[in-house]
Amino acid sequence: LRLEDSLNTTNEERSGGPPAASSGEELEPQATAKSLRTWPSWVAMLLIIPGSLAVSTVVLIAVAITMGGLELLSEEGLTGWIQEISSTRLGLLVLIAPGQAFFLCAAFGLAALSPEPNLRRLGIVRPRGSIKTWTFLALGTPVIQFGSLMFAGLFFDTNEPSEHLQMISGLITSQSGFIGISLVFLLAAISPGLSEELFFRGFVRVGLSRRHRFFGAIFIPALMFAAVHMDRMHSTAVFPLGLWFGCLAWWSG
Repeated sequence: LRLEDSLNTTNEERSGGPPAASSGEELEPQATAKSLRTWPSWVAMLLIIPGSLAVSTVVLIAVAITMGGLELLSEEGLTGWIQEISSTRLGLLVLIAPGQAFFLCAAFGLAALSPEPNLRRLGIVRPRGSIKTWTFLALGTPVIQFGSLMFAGLFFDTNEPSEHLQMISGLITSQSGFIGISLVFLLAAISPGLSEELFFRGFVRVGLSRRHRFFGAIFIPALMFAAVHMDRMHSTAVFPLGLWFGCLAWWSG
């Protein structure tokens, strides 16, 4: 033992100090710092509105030119054409689908760039709690939705919807037949639940929850979720829902 100690001491003196830490020990602080990064979520929130607007505008103009030529590029021509298709199946595809597709691609694309596994980065994990608990919370969502309408009624006359809400209502209620009803179900129910929730309550919330608690991880994504709807009445009505969905995601783990 004394011989081994003397040899170790001699080796340390020759090398100028004690043995260097292993690579795992050196990388541990860096890995911790990377795991606490929140800037991707902040950048994603700032760019999602201009990005979705750009994609939706390009698709809208491309379809308009294809169907009606360059004459539709005038302000009056494009506005009139949008009103014409706002009650058709084409309107559902042109006015709603591009934005939803952008949200979905943004969520999965940004998650793919993360060092974390994609599903974990998007918040797709096995939820905590029993099935009874989550059934009760799911049934509570319509109550929260009704409360959201009451909340919007504090600031607006909900008996007179905005032009934006009237257009959305027209897109949904004017559809008929199997294909029309299927498109409404897909684009008005399934698609928002996947694209917007994976982005806001998935990628954004998971990233912000590394450093922030309720305000940063739930309130701010809900605020941006409301702003994305680009209409004061609509945004006010969905803001409480954004808080509720954020709480559900937080409680689920």
